[in-house]
Amino acid sequence: MKVQKKRRYLVQKTILLIMIIYFAWFAYRTNESIHYTRTILQVSNHLQNKLYQSIIQNYCIGMYYDFEAEKDKQTFDYLVITLKEILPIYDFVSESTSNQKEIESALTYNMIIAQEGQDENHKSEIKDKEQKKEQKAVKKDKDKEETKEAANYSIDKLSDFDYLLSSFYVVDRTTTIDSSQLNAKAFLEKDMKMSHDNKNPQILIYHTHSQEAFSDSRPGDKTMSVVGVGDYLTSLLTDKYGYNVIHHKGEYDLESRDYAYTLAASAVEKILKDNPSIEVVIDLHRDGVNEKTHLTTNVNGKSTAQFMFFNGLSRTTKNGNIDYLYNPYISDNLAFSFQLQLKANMKYPGLARNIYLKGYRYNLHFRPKSILMEVGAQTNTFDEAKNTMDPIADILHQVLQ
Repeated sequence: MKVQKKRRYLVQKTILLIMIIYFAWFAYRTNESIHYTRTILQVSNHLQNKLYQSIIQNYCIGMYYDFEAEKDKQTFDYLVITLKEILPIYDFVSESTSNQKEIESALTYNMIIAQEGQDENHKSEIKDKEQKKEQKAVKKDKDKEETKEAANYSIDKLSDFDYLLSSFYVVDRTTTIDSSQLNAKAFLEKDMKMSHDNKNPQILIYHTHSQEAFSDSRPGDKTMSVVGVGDYLTSLLTDKYGYNVIHHKGEYDLESRDYAYTLAASAVEKILKDNPSIEVVIDLHRDGVNEKTHLTTNVNGKSTAQFMFFNGLSRTTKNGNIDYLYNPYISDNLAFSFQLQLKANMKYPGLARNIYLKGYRYNLHFRPKSILMEVGAQTNTFDEAKNTMDPIADILHQVLQ
């Protein structure tokens, strides 16, 4: 009988310990999620505290008396601190859980927005492989072959989905696309020309990540960052091609990139509301790549940084369409980037990297002719990135005129 009682006692204690760990884990995860949803935080704080107090009072009697003696402490903080002291495994479990980056799981809206802010130049496996291919291609002298291939683009060839996908795109593993959405003929039939003259603003250039700089940029010097590259593009489009351009230099990534797109969205919305004549919206970035990767080609005798158009599809592989990141202009965005890419490939072979497709929205929903552009990377010099703006302005003009 005594042995059975001891066994029963040990089983009860084991079950109790498991329950404590489970409730602590649940409380921790709940607290993490609430961090991202401010409205829920305001409503649920009281309920959470009651839950934590109940856990302590019913399952941790000794801890309860200690807690009662220290009323100034938050219930959750006290529970976590105490559990860390008596259960070292809690620390390991909580850290392992928080480090999971499964971006296709059922995340809250704010978590998706934060991920969107971080991963636009995230080096995924597919992107790294593509960059290695590009690096090898740069070392080879293939200008003549590429020019010949560019001249041979035909609607029949472009109508082949497999050819179109492999020749013009890189699809990140977080999203999917098929021939119903990727249709070269439909893209080329879309009219991307400006609908009015330059009496009013026509083009907006801005930078979600204004702090992005280059290998020789001086710290704090905006004129040698991606903003400085935007200044040069603005002057080309204005002085050489006659467009009416607004270059917005707002900073949305000073402390963190997490909510840069959300912060930038409000400013862009206001600019577009004040200037409804704007038809083209360009979010100008600098990419992030392997330190051994140097994205350059030769254009008119100048070392020029390669560039890449970036499209968001508002759809993930696991969960499908993201309703709260709805973009009515996905088809137009894709058509705009494709027409620009085609012009670049035909006139400046080797300059444009393949268009990158990823799962979120990236503020491309404000105008049909919205584009996100990555110019060079952190391994390029400022002058290499600046040199890219001459052909960029040219292909923009070819599509828009």
